Amino acid sequence: MKWGDLMVIDATHYCWVIGNTGFRESALYEKIESYLLILEEFKRRGYEWSDNQKEFFSLMKEYGFMEKGSTSDLNAPKAARLKTSPLEKLGLVTTEREITEIGEIILDRAKDRINNKIYDFDKNYFLENDGDIYLKQLIKFHFFAGPGMAIRPFILFLKFLKEFQYISFNELSYILPLIINEDLIVKGKKSIINYRKNKLLTDFNEYEWIKAYLVTHKDMLNNVQSIKQYIIENSKKIEENFKLSNKIEIENLIILMDDNGKSKNYSLKLFDLFYFMYKLWENIADFERSKNYIDKIISSIEKTSKPQQKEWRKIVIGVSNKAVLRSKNDEKYKLYIEHFKRNIYDESFQKFMLNILDNLWYIKIFNNLNDYADHNSRYLKLSNILETTYINGERALKISEEYKILVEKILSDPNIDNLILNLDEYKKYLYNNTYVLPPLLEEDLNIIAYNIIYQIENISGKKFDKDKPKDINYREWINILKEQLIEKKVINMIEETREGIIDNSSDNIIKCLTYIELRKDAKLREIIDTEADIPTIFEYLVWKSFLIFGDYKDNPIKFANFSFDNDLKPVQHAGGGIADIIFKYDNHDLILEATLTNEENQRKLEMEPVPRHLAKYRYEVNDNTYCIFIAPYIDPNVAVVHREFVKQPYYVKDKDTKEYTPIENMLILPISINDLKSLIKYSINNDTLYNKLKDNIFMKLLLSNASNGYKWYKEEVAATINNL
Repeated sequence: MKWGDLMVIDATHYCWVIGNTGFRESALYEKIESYLLILEEFKRRGYEWSDNQKEFFSLMKEYGFMEKGSTSDLNAPKAARLKTSPLEKLGLVTTEREITEIGEIILDRAKDRINNKIYDFDKNYFLENDGDIYLKQLIKFHFFAGPGMAIRPFILFLKFLKEFQYISFNELSYILPLIINEDLIVKGKKSIINYRKNKLLTDFNEYEWIKAYLVTHKDMLNNVQSIKQYIIENSKKIEENFKLSNKIEIENLIILMDDNGKSKNYSLKLFDLFYFMYKLWENIADFERSKNYIDKIISSIEKTSKPQQKEWRKIVIGVSNKAVLRSKNDEKYKLYIEHFKRNIYDESFQKFMLNILDNLWYIKIFNNLNDYADHNSRYLKLSNILETTYINGERALKISEEYKILVEKILSDPNIDNLILNLDEYKKYLYNNTYVLPPLLEEDLNIIAYNIIYQIENISGKKFDKDKPKDINYREWINILKEQLIEKKVINMIEETREGIIDNSSDNIIKCLTYIELRKDAKLREIIDTEADIPTIFEYLVWKSFLIFGDYKDNPIKFANFSFDNDLKPVQHAGGGIADIIFKYDNHDLILEATLTNEENQRKLEMEPVPRHLAKYRYEVNDNTYCIFIAPYIDPNVAVVHREFVKQPYYVKDKDTKEYTPIENMLILPISINDLKSLIKYSINNDTLYNKLKDNIFMKLLLSNASNGYKWYKEEVAATINNL
C-alpha cells in the first residue's frame, strides 16, 4: 500500500523477529530441550495447556528454571506462555503446546544426550548441534506482517549473505529486520551498500547514519503518517495548548504521538520532557531562562522509561553519560543549548513538533530493534551453518565455507520463495518433517572438501594435499578434513589466548576466569558469545587453560564433554555420569572436573562423582590416569574425602561379571580458580608447559605424605601454586 510516494507499513508489524523477546534465555539449546522435557512431563500428568498453564509454571519451578524469578501466581500463565512461545514459533510445539513431529526429534535427541548416547545425527550435511533440524525450521519460518503479507527471514538473510559475503551486526540489527516484504528488498540492499561506502569515510558517524536511516524509515509507518498529518493540520491549536499549559490537551497529544499500544501511563512519562522542551523553545533567546529549562529537561528525562533515557539525553543535549551532568557551568549550558538548536529547535512551531515526533519514533524503533538484534542473531545461529567474523572492526556473520554449496542449493530451489499465507496450511508445513534439504551430490562433496582445504591452507599458510585418498569415500574424507581444520583453528585459538594474556587484553582468559569466580555472568557473556550455560562456559575455560599448557596429543576437541559451534565456542554439555574433560598425553591421561558449586552443594554434587569418574575411567580405559578438581572454592570436607582415596580403594562394578574391583591410589588434586589463574600466569611467564608442571608441581603435591585433605590443600597445594 502506498501513501503518496511512500509505502505504508502497519506500525505493529514493521520489523521481523524470530521467536519471542519474552524468552530472554541464555543457553538456548539447553532451555529449548528442557522445556520440551517439561512439556512431556506436563502432558504425562494429564494437563491441558488451555486450562493448566499455571501448573506448567509450577513444573518449571520444580525443575529449577525459575529460581531467580519473581513471577507471581497471577502472572504465572503469561510466564508459561512466554517461555514456550519460541518453541511454537520454531514448530517444535503447536499453539496448544502439543509436541510436534519436529519437536519429538529434538526431544529424543535430548534424552539420548542425557543418557550419554553419542552418535552422529547428521551424516548427510555435516551439521552439528541439531543443525539439520533447526536449519530446516528456519528455512520454513514465515514472518507475517499483515493480511497477505509475509516474508521468510532466514531465506532473506541467506540471500543477503550470498550477495554481500557477510552481514555486520549493525546491518543485521537495523536494516534486515525492516525488510518485511519483497518490495523492501531493493531498499535494504541499497542501504547496505550505502552503509559500507560511508563506513570507509574518515568522518563517518555510525550513530548519526543509523539515526538518519531509522528516521527515514519511520515515515512509512501508518500511524506515524496519521500523527504527522494531525500535527500539520492542528499545529496552531497544539501551540495554544502548550502556551496555556493545558495539561489535559497536552497529555492527549503525547498519548497520540507515542501510540505505544500499552498503557497511556507509559506515554505520560514523557509529559515533563515535552513540556519543558516547549518552554526552552519559547525562551531560547533568554540564556538564563534557557539554563533553567535545560535543568528541568535533564530532570524530566529521568522520568521517562529507562530504555529511552540515554537516547533522549544524546538527542536533546548531546550527552550520553549522565555522570557528565554532575557539574555544569555557562560554557556547558551553551553547548547543551546549541545542541538542542541543531537537533530539536526550529523557528516554526510546527516543524519543532515534527522534530520531536521524528526523534520520539527514532528512539522507539531504535530500542525495539536493539531488543530484537541479539535475539535474531542467536536464533539464526541455530542453523549451525554460520560463523562469526570481524570486518573493519565490526562483528559480522558469514556462511562457513563448508556450507556454502548447501546454501547455494537451498536458494536455487524454485519453490524456496513461495509463501504459505493460509495460517492453518503454514502451521501444518512448519510442524511436520516433510521438508527435505537438497541432496549433496559427489561434485558438491568435492567442492565442500576443497573449501575446507582452502581454509586449512589459509590458516596454516602452507600448501595442503588436495587429492582424496582412494580407500575412503567423500564423506569420510570431509570428516577427516574437518578434524584437521579444527586442529588448525585450535592452534590459532591457543596462540590468540596466550597473546591476550601477555597483552593484558580486556577479554583475556584470566579476566574471564575472574568473572566466573565473582559470578559476573553478564560481563562474561559480553566477552564469550555462546549459547552455553555458565557451568559449561567454565568447563570451556578450563579446557582452554590446559590447551595453553600444551604437550597433549590427539585432537583436543575430543577431550571435551561438550559440543562446539563453528566459532569453537561451547554449545551445551553432552550429558552427566562421565568426566567433564579428559586430556590425553603420551604416557597418561588427565581428567579435569570443573564445578561452580560451593559448600553444601559441592559436598552433595562432587564428593562422590569425582572419584567415581576417575575410578571408572581407570578401570575401563586407562589405569594411568589422575584427576584435577577445579572449583571457585574448595570445600574442606570434599578435599578430605577426595584425599582419602590415596589410601582407600574405590570399588568399581564390572558391567559384565558384576564383580567389584578395587582401584587403588586415586590421585585427585584440588585447585581453586585463583590457583588455576596462578598456574596460567606461571606457565606463560616462564614458558613452562604441562609436562614440567606435572613433574615439578602436580605430582610432587599428589605424592605428599599429607593425609588431612583440607590441611594439605591449604598448606601445600594453594601455598605452593600461589608462591610460584
